[in-house]
Amino acid sequence: MLVSHVPFNKTAINNVIPNATFITILRHPVAAYESIFGFFKIPRILHIHYAANEDPFKMFLSDTDMYVKLTKNPYYMTLLKNRQMFDIGLEPKNYDNETLVDHVIQQAAKDFDLVMIAEYFDESLILLKQLLCWEFGDILYVHQNTRSDKLRFKIDDWKRQRILEINSADYKLYQHFNETFWHKVKAYGDNFYEDLKIFRDMLQKVLLECLDKGRYVIDYANRRNRTLLKDGAPRYCTQIDRSGFGEIAARQHVQTPENNTHV
Repeated sequence: MLVSHVPFNKTAINNVIPNATFITILRHPVAAYESIFGFFKIPRILHIHYAANEDPFKMFLSDTDMYVKLTKNPYYMTLLKNRQMFDIGLEPKNYDNETLVDHVIQQAAKDFDLVMIAEYFDESLILLKQLLCWEFGDILYVHQNTRSDKLRFKIDDWKRQRILEINSADYKLYQHFNETFWHKVKAYGDNFYEDLKIFRDMLQKVLLECLDKGRYVIDYANRRNRTLLKDGAPRYCTQIDRSGFGEIAARQHVQTPENNTHV
């Protein structure tokens, strides 16, 4: 398996893993954008000066073009507009070209065997299990890499609208694959929700037997809360915790486009 935060390039990946199965994950642009702003500490990067009672996210959204122009680092430039479309393969100069936006979306629909949806993560894992011929035990996870509340920003109707305007290509991408996602759920068959219930019962068992919710560590520049296992937890808990799958899942700025994936 090759699991990496990279803009998608099918030709390049085929050189590494021929005949690969391609999987990515999308997150609603509003949630993804707020996550990027908090997780990457954009106010500090863009030198947004604000008082204790001011909202730096609102300041940024009020004059986004000005702040983007102040960004010298090309990597951070890609974070501030349509990052998920960038990860799928659209160049920033083409964000406003509806024809190219549609072309990249249609090409992604052909290239990816499964596009997971972060807001329906458990449902996505059921589809992943079916696609890869896995067992329920292969998709168990624990939540990791959760942002501190200090790095979160409230979203009101005005912010939501502004975010969708700034990330219109991302929104179009998300709408397309959110629709096709439910077509895959329907195609799965009548036992989809039965399997989903079985899986969620197993996740609840993991939560009760494995995790000590009262204990966690904050590291990675005060950006990561890592829940610890209970003392004397069953051996399988350690295997799930060490697998890294939960941490990959939690980022959701993914392609894995935090993310892909951050929570």
